[in-house]
Amino acid sequence: MTRWRHRLGQEGLNKILFMTIDLALKKK
Repeated sequence: MTRWRHRLGQEGLNKILFMTIDLALKKK
């Protein structure tokens, strides 16, 4: 679990999180 996390990087995870939240809000 640490390997793929290290590859993506915290920035990448944050970007995906914000994108999903934005899409969810737009859908509503």
